[in-house]
Amino acid sequence: LGGKDLRVLASSLHWLNTWERELVSGRISRESFLTESTAEGLRVTILSAIELSKYLLGTCGFKYVLTGKFNQDVLARFFG
Repeated sequence: LGGKDLRVLASSLHWLNTWERELVSGRISRESFLTESTAEGLRVTILSAIELSKYLLGTCGFKYVLTGKFNQDVLARFFG
């Protein structure tokens, strides 16, 4: 479950967290970072892709996961 794609996602999450720490520490300005809601949305998206992929590959026995097929269209229609 430690494939290259999952490592890229984990690396992206690390990059986002490091960048945000730069903001919190005052090394970069608020204008140099994402909005709070955008940063949190990106973090949730990356974490969700990692965890769902691990679950599908490990627990459910999937051979591969097409993350491009992940969407929330059904939820949007339901609550829409």
